[in-house]
Amino acid sequence: MPRTKDPTNLPEFSRNLAEALHASGLTQDEFADQLTSLTETAVSRARLASWLAGVTPRSDAEGYLVAAREISGGGKIPLPVWVEGAIVQARIRAWLAQGVSRKVLWLAAGIPQQTLSVWESGRVRVKRRTWIRVEALTEAWIKALDDALKAAGEIRDHAENTRQEPDAR
Repeated sequence: MPRTKDPTNLPEFSRNLAEALHASGLTQDEFADQLTSLTETAVSRARLASWLAGVTPRSDAEGYLVAAREISGGGKIPLPVWVEGAIVQARIRAWLAQGVSRKVLWLAAGIPQQTLSVWESGRVRVKRRTWIRVEALTEAWIKALDDALKAAGEIRDHAENTRQEPDAR
């Protein structure tokens, strides 16, 4: 007898996506095409199948669920209360890859260093409401820093351009 996965052991993302697929009445190919259209990200049938089998996307899982809910007729699938650890981990790693330090992350997010370390490990889920707040605060902090650095560069450039050379006598 072939082994099948117990659907109750699948991540919440996979269960919600499967419910949306079923509610839509579409084939996996059609559903993947619809996801591609709505998210402007290439979603193949193979990728969709892997998500249905328990793989969680590295980024924007919420965006895929919102699109899936829209495809299935809207409002039938509530967003999960938790954000999977792999999603949190991937986002933190992306910020670090952009050159944002861990200190800036925990200061911007308003969370203890230890919490950031645990989240970065990807071993824990984070409450959605908390994660949305952390993302918004961190993105605002990063933007403010980028704007300040850009302004400082413009001031430096302006000062260099207006500096007068001493008279040569």
